[in-house]
Amino acid sequence: MELFIRHHGVQVDDALREQIEKRIGFALQAFEPRIKKVDVRLEDINAHRGGMDKYCQIIVYPRRGSVMKVEDFDPSVISVIGRAADRLGYAASRRFERRRSREKIGQVAIAEAEVAEAAEAVQV
Repeated sequence: MELFIRHHGVQVDDALREQIEKRIGFALQAFEPRIKKVDVRLEDINAHRGGMDKYCQIIVYPRRGSVMKVEDFDPSVISVIGRAADRLGYAASRRFERRRSREKIGQVAIAEAEVAEAAEAVQV
């Protein structure tokens, strides 16, 4: 999984970059083989005016399927990254677990069809 961090108006030093990698890695740990690329965008919306001005957008490009995008605002860079990563983990869990459930349902249907076919062959 490739991780790209873009920033505008937010100072991203090595410690913050490590924190971002850690939070995103933890949120997507179970789904890492299914993910091709992650883009993280940090921006200071209001600059010097203050308020809920730190913006974090995380876009996940899975190997199969459509992209996932989460966004959040907060006064603190660390907080906005944490909240966005938490939301991302929840969204990824819903997305990939749903896909896995559909795959299992398909496998069960195939297995049931094979059992029915075998039972029919025994009766003949």
